[in-house]
Amino acid sequence: MSTTLLQSAPAADTTLFVHLLLAEPEPERRAELTELAMAEVDDLVVLLAPDGAEAIRLGLHYGPALGVIDLGLPMGGLGAAVTLRELRPEMRLAVHSSDKEAFRDGARRLGLPFFGRAERVALMDWISTECAALRSVGVPRRRQGYVCAECGYGVSRDVPPDHCPMCRLERWTPEPWRPFSRRSM
Repeated sequence: MSTTLLQSAPAADTTLFVHLLLAEPEPERRAELTELAMAEVDDLVVLLAPDGAEAIRLGLHYGPALGVIDLGLPMGGLGAAVTLRELRPEMRLAVHSSDKEAFRDGARRLGLPFFGRAERVALMDWISTECAALRSVGVPRRRQGYVCAECGYGVSRDVPPDHCPMCRLERWTPEPWRPFSRRSM
């Protein structure tokens, strides 16, 4: 499945992009929420997931700072929220659903903000508030993998080291950070 990344135009006074995971099964609703969020918040990158499995994959691979998950997702919206809550505790999550009665208690047990389908304004206010809070403390930087172009030594850091500790070369090739991965690509 291909990943959809949508990015709003950068504001002139800031360079802090916030990544938002939006997991919604209905394409029209996904487009509507994406448009509203990007109109509400400058410098927003939206990752779109149509089901629970893709939401987990995007959440673990891209490490977004925010997540909004529909609890009625195919392949488990509630399971995706629980999994991301456990594996990415720094991610600020909210959940939404059209079936308030079935899911409100589950969201309350998880301690997650819950929004009904008709509460678009409240959801956008939550996204805007969380983005502002993230920017005030600094958006967490995503780790990046770097490989020495000479010897192949690899590190995972926010920025590359000055030089390779093995061969002393100062040229690094970036590669995606793959935590817990032992296979080479």
